[in-house]
Amino acid sequence: MRALAICVLAVALAGAAAPASAQARCPRRGVHYLARGPQAIVFTLHGPHGLGTYACRSSRSRPVLLNDPTAPNLLRSTLRVAGHYIAFQTESHSGDTGYDQILRVDLNAARALTPITSPASASGQVGDQQTAPRGVTSVYLGGDTVAPNGQPGNVVIALRRDGAFAFTVSYQKQTGSLTQIWLEPGRTARMVDEGLGVREGVLGFTPDRRSVTWINNGQRRTAVL
Repeated sequence: MRALAICVLAVALAGAAAPASAQARCPRRGVHYLARGPQAIVFTLHGPHGLGTYACRSSRSRPVLLNDPTAPNLLRSTLRVAGHYIAFQTESHSGDTGYDQILRVDLNAARALTPITSPASASGQVGDQQTAPRGVTSVYLGGDTVAPNGQPGNVVIALRRDGAFAFTVSYQKQTGSLTQIWLEPGRTARMVDEGLGVREGVLGFTPDRRSVTWINNGQRRTAVL
């Protein structure tokens, strides 16, 4: 009897010591799925600050909070899932301090239940990597007045299973829409094409997925990612 009491007490203490985040489980019901892949899912669920966007590894139980009403706006149209990586654009525009960024999240490294869309520095050059939480890469796109090109428009992301990604970003000019093609293989982003003739919203992978492809002035171009 004494041994049973000690066992029950040990279980109770273990449960009391576990943090709330460790007890969280990736829900299977009552959620709205935004994207699914073999290794990851993205969904919305009501949390402490309202409707939040979460992600889970399919083989893990702890969700990662990607975005909630206290963070910059997550643009769902840009959301991409590949392997255990997720990428998307966020925007925050307030007076002269607005900015846009692309976030890539490694679900193997990102901390559970941690908001990852905390504001980046609203300064710098397009393609600069911003300070970001563990497991997150933040690439600066521009802002309302702080970047030479101004506020970015149409953004398209191509994400590969190893976390490498490319993106197009367009800026409205008096002469038309200036579109840039950027590669981010894992360390630093670099621009590989730019011009009024780069077709907006066209970005994909070659069949072997080693390169990305786009169209400039009617000609298809490629670059190794």
